[in-house]
This record gives sequence, structure tokens and C-alpha cells, in this order.
Amino acid sequence: HPPPHDPSPHLTMASLFAWLRTLVLVVVLHWFAFWRSLASSVLEFVARKLGLIKQPSSKPLRTPDERFDNLPGFSGEFKPHYMDNGPRGCRIHYLDEGPKDAPRTFLCLHGEPTWCYLYRKMIPGLVSAPGRVIAPDFIGFGRSDKLPQLSDYDHELHVATIVRLLDHLDLDSDITLVCQDWGGLTGLTLLSRYASRFSSVVIMNTGLPPQGQVSLRTKLNFLTWLGFVKLMGKDLPVGKVVAASLHTPDRKAHALAEAAYGAPFPDRSYRAGVAKWPLLVPLHRDAQVAPATLEASRFLEREWKGKTLIMFSDKCPVTRGLQDYFAHLIPAAKRIDVTGGGHFLQEDLGESLADRIASFVNDK
Repeated sequence: HPPPHDPSPHLTMASLFAWLRTLVLVVVLHWFAFWRSLASSVLEFVARKLGLIKQPSSKPLRTPDERFDNLPGFSGEFKPHYMDNGPRGCRIHYLDEGPKDAPRTFLCLHGEPTWCYLYRKMIPGLVSAPGRVIAPDFIGFGRSDKLPQLSDYDHELHVATIVRLLDHLDLDSDITLVCQDWGGLTGLTLLSRYASRFSSVVIMNTGLPPQGQVSLRTKLNFLTWLGFVKLMGKDLPVGKVVAASLHTPDRKAHALAEAAYGAPFPDRSYRAGVAKWPLLVPLHRDAQVAPATLEASRFLEREWKGKTLIMFSDKCPVTRGLQDYFAHLIPAAKRIDVTGGGHFLQEDLGESLADRIASFVNDK
């Protein structure tokens, strides 16, 4: 049950016009996305009938290793690890830092359109907590294999990837889940199904839609993003998207982010997972992923007994307000409202987040 909805603040003419501009942008983006998709489908159908293109392959793609060389603060710092028997024949990449006999394991899950590089600033602080840190790349992201078709991706694929990795590493207890964005929807689904493996959870800038109430502005922001993704498809400029979200004027940081988050995708054929994940967000109760998010919400409200830390940033345009929903579900949770961070708060405030998580897990 969502918390009571606060009455909307008094609308000024400036804010009203801003909302109207955003609404018009949403409509235009979705309109162009619809017609582009329709035209692409018709052209593809005709081309197949004429024998101009072959049947699409379902063989996983693998990003060349050299794409990940020379990433400052990452390439020489963290050793890649691989699990060869991932779902659908995919090789899964993950980071494994810290002692294997540490008192706890931090499972750090990224979201759209990032990869485990997102946690590089947090890993040293979490290892010092002390802890072992596992940070995987989902299929379609980072150094993990990429399935080439949008139809290859669904919510259960990503959940199954993490389950198989935990089994591969023989991790069945004392796990602290650290999740953000789609890492939250996936990780909290995992938590609800395998609760005995987890002792605590850190929830950051995520949600369990369609549950939870947000402002009209936040809804329009998300619909703008969704329309942009639909319009761009596999041509989504991943590096530029992440770089544009950073809350720093440092041009060097923007350039580094653009290079690092674009590295996993040599060309558009590698971006099916990036193009599909936003389309899976359940906007209504009949959506494909909605039963899983509803299950996770009910579990957190009625059954979860572990420790919880809720950390949302004040500058996130698409999850602002959802910290109230999680606080309502888990009244015993510790809540920290983070200032100065955008949607990818691990990029903006990684070191301080790690310090807060370390204090949280060590607080008896």
C-alpha cells in the first residue's frame, strides 16, 4: 500500500509552462518513435521477402578486450573474472575484490545503461568495511556477452544470471545487496525469492513500479527518457547519456564517462540489451514484470527482517520521491537523503556512499 499522496504544491506560471514543454516533448518523442519503429518493421519485412538480409543470428556477441584498456582508475586496478556457463550460453563478467573469507559479501548490481565500472569508486571502501565485493555485468552490458536481438532479453534472464553467479561462487549467506536503477528491480526480485542468502540491503535511486507514487514532473521525466530510448533503439548514445547525467562541471570527467560507458558497445549490434531494458519497466499492473515487482514489494513490507539502508540522491530526475515509498514499506530502515548526486550517484559520490554503507553494516 503506497503512502498517502502529498498535495501538489502551488503551480506558478513558469512551472506550468515547464511541465507543458516537457509534456509536448514526451508526445513528440513517442510519436516519432512509433513511426520510426513502424517504418523499420516494414522495411525489414520487405528486405527479408526480397532476400536482401539474412535471418538474424542469436549467437552471443563478445566485446573485444582491448575496448576496456586504458580506462583510468579501472583497467589496472580491477582484475576481470568470468563465468562461462551463464544463461543462454553467455559468458558473464564480474569483479571479485577483497578476501574470500570476509565476514560479509557486497553484491553490487548496476542498472541501465551502465556496467560494473559504475562501482569502481565504492569498491575500495567496501573492501575496507571489511568485505568481499562481487560486481557483475548483466548480459548485454559491460564485459559480459551481448545477445543480439531485443527479443532475447527479459526480466527473468537478468534474475537467472545473478542466481547462477551466486551458485557458481557458492555464496549462500551474509550477502549485502547494493542496488540502483534496474539493479534494484532485479536485485529486490532476487531478495524476495532467496531471502536466506541476504543479511542486509542498500537501496539507491530505484523503484518497484508500478507501485509507489511520484510527482507529475518525475513521471514526465521518465516518459521523456522512455520516448528517447524508443526513438533511438540500438543507436542510443550510451556514453553521452551517462556523461550528461553527471553533476560536475569537470569536462575531463564527462569525457572519461563517455569513453568508459561507450566501451562495451563497438557498434549498434551490441546494444540490444541497452535498447530493451527501459521498455521492460512495468508502467501498469498487467505489464510483464509487474508480478515480480509486486512480489518484491509485498515481501519487503511483510517478510523482510534484515537490515535496510535507503539512500536516494536529491538530483535524480526519475526516482525522486520513491525513497518515501521504500521507507513506508520498511519502517525500520535507516534513511539517508544524499545531496549533490544525480541518478548515477555512484559516479558523483562513490567514496562517501561506500563510507556510509560501511558504517551501516558495522552498526550493531
